[in-house]
Amino acid sequence: MTTERTYKCSLGVAVLKTASEELNEDPNTRHIEIKTLRERLEKHPGLHARLDPEFLLRFLRARKFNQELSYQLVINYYTARYEDKEVFRDLKPFSVKHVFDVGYTTPLGIRDKQGAAVILEKPGAWDYSRFSDLDLIRADCITIAKLMEEEENQVYGITLLVDYSGFTLSHFARTPPSFARRLCKLWQDVFPARLKSVHIVNEPASFSNIFAIFKPFSNRNYWTEYFFTATNTQTCIRV
Repeated sequence: MTTERTYKCSLGVAVLKTASEELNEDPNTRHIEIKTLRERLEKHPGLHARLDPEFLLRFLRARKFNQELSYQLVINYYTARYEDKEVFRDLKPFSVKHVFDVGYTTPLGIRDKQGAAVILEKPGAWDYSRFSDLDLIRADCITIAKLMEEEENQVYGITLLVDYSGFTLSHFARTPPSFARRLCKLWQDVFPARLKSVHIVNEPASFSNIFAIFKPFSNRNYWTEYFFTATNTQTCIRV
């Protein structure tokens, strides 16, 4: 396992500049920040966390090198994995291959103008006759975890492109509040990832009702930091 001192940063000059300006990352003190977080986690009773620099940096960058917030995010991450076993038990790509096969969530392998990695989400691709909404969340968890292995994504974050083409009232009727609650909690309190923007396209007439499912579980302080757009100008997206 690499230590704070032997960790090799893979970021280029331009990305490091963004990390410094937006995330308060300082290459000269980075190893101290990692060491401080690691030592705090080692003292947490009953916690058996990954403590390598590559892993801890995901949390430090997600919380702009605020030690207290980074520490809490790690605790939230492991608490969620322990408490929500429906989502995290045997969480491997092959277990939700059917979700990826229908194209529900797809990393596009491109970046937006700000450098964020773009994920295409297609709620209308959900074949609810074959699998539950829980599998959708499990696929999202795998996608985010994989993207966050890349340091550049930790700095520039993620943009969601949500295409509602094919989404019907039947899909809406099968979207329970528990789906919205879990998804909001994961983005707000669990994922070591920076969500930079959400772009909605081909939204149905019922979109305001869809958004209403998520609103009770949305932390205003979290979501108002991010940028939303919708192709339908009649759609008003507010948290």
